[in-house]
Amino acid sequence: MGAFERWVGTVMAEQRFGDGVAVARKTTQNCWDFGEKLDKLYEAFKRRSDDDKRICSDADLIDKLPVGKATIDAWRNGVSHKGRAPWQLASGHIEALAGLLVRVTDDRLTAQEAYRLWIDARRPEFTRRLFNRERIEIAALLAHREPTSFVTCHSLQNGLGMVETNEEPVEGELQLESAELFELRVDTVPGRYLVVLGVGEGGWFLLAPANEYRGPAKRKLELVPRDKRGWRINRFSGPHRVIVIEVDASSAPIVRDRGDPMILSPYQEDLLVEELTDPELARRWRWGECRLFVKPAR
Repeated sequence: MGAFERWVGTVMAEQRFGDGVAVARKTTQNCWDFGEKLDKLYEAFKRRSDDDKRICSDADLIDKLPVGKATIDAWRNGVSHKGRAPWQLASGHIEALAGLLVRVTDDRLTAQEAYRLWIDARRPEFTRRLFNRERIEIAALLAHREPTSFVTCHSLQNGLGMVETNEEPVEGELQLESAELFELRVDTVPGRYLVVLGVGEGGWFLLAPANEYRGPAKRKLELVPRDKRGWRINRFSGPHRVIVIEVDASSAPIVRDRGDPMILSPYQEDLLVEELTDPELARRWRWGECRLFVKPAR
């Protein structure tokens, strides 16, 4: 009996989770990035040249599952189908798809892990787990490439980079009062996108692209954000780094939309790292930084 058949027998009997308590499946589940995940599943099967029952296309999947082409197309395109909301799949179909993940990974993934990858994971995590790759954090990626000097940070409260007490910046840090506005001046190429990250006591933050600045750059000396709107740090004092990644691409790798938290999410970090490590883009980006010291609020 193969892994897929053994797995089907398991879920037909009873599904148990970490605490040993049986949990009933919902009738339908939401599956993010379904079409992209499906393509990665086909890619994994195509690498198994010795498997005569590979699932390498939608047609192969239709033969495996009791669904038609219209259903597969609806899943891929995220449209309503047969009364279900976009991205909603029946639990039975997800269980069968999870079984295919178990099979294509030679039981490296468990049935439970595979099921959760379809319903919980976004495409970067799904791909990483499918091909058994290690997760790369943005800090590690930047550490392997030397920064270049193309970005400076300036206070919008005065033009000298000094605080009200006239203290000089220490070791190249721009000293700011709590909630004091600052901007970046970036020597760049018009048409390129700038990803701006902040890192300090509060962790990693995505400053741009966002509502304040989306890009692409319009001038050789780009002010970020534009129109003297500036940014301010008012929750955390002490040292901070502002990192600018200049990307020669047709679109921004990640964008923070209105209402999204400023904290860099694992999904956003995965998308950014994925694009920066793409072979076609790997040589077309650079990064630089400036350092701030925010005084505690009085």
